[in-house]
Amino acid sequence: YTAVLTPEAMDQLGDGRWQVTMRAPRGPAIRMKAGLRDTRALIDARARMVTRPPARPVIWNLPYAQPNGRLMLRTVVRDLHAECTRVRVGDGRITVEGVLCGDGRLEPGARFVVSRRGRHAQNVAVAVEARGPRQFRADIPLRAVVDHRLDRWEDWDWWLQPDPAERRKVRVCRLLEDFPDVKAALSYSSLPLVGDAPSDLAVIHPARPVWIRPYCSASGAMAMNVVDR
Repeated sequence: YTAVLTPEAMDQLGDGRWQVTMRAPRGPAIRMKAGLRDTRALIDARARMVTRPPARPVIWNLPYAQPNGRLMLRTVVRDLHAECTRVRVGDGRITVEGVLCGDGRLEPGARFVVSRRGRHAQNVAVAVEARGPRQFRADIPLRAVVDHRLDRWEDWDWWLQPDPAERRKVRVCRLLEDFPDVKAALSYSSLPLVGDAPSDLAVIHPARPVWIRPYCSASGAMAMNVVDR
């Protein structure tokens, strides 16, 4: 048997993870085994996409095997997508680079936004360094994040605001790969930063560092831990 997943079918699926089954005319649906999957073409596809980000919707289809050997599909269908291409940790800073794909471009004043999860949500934004209409670079505002922390363990999500005149933000992700478990494949170092600015009212000795570590979540979204140990 042969089945072809057309672009029209991808539009119907949208973003998500999908089980692959086969059904006879009068029988139940049966999960398919993964077998061999040649995804090498996705390596070149990613290289083209991050080198020359397209001005059309992003469509990505990755077949992969579950631990039990069953076939799954990871699909990405987005009108606008921010793909992280590099994260550098060192010299007291964390720098992120990425591209904006789809129906949009970086406008003057575009911002990189980190957003604290949980009940005490807060956004901290910095201007991005645009390297063309679709490539961006930003130094994460670590000092502001550390000084505004409320808990000893916090997660801050990464966003891109392409147009400062609009409130729309795009989640910064690492999804366009030829393998499914991006979280396990990407490992970043932790960066220590002294957690409390000098104060005339209190002295803390010794000054204990706050550790900041970027990571990629299971869904492919980029974020960072801010931990006061």
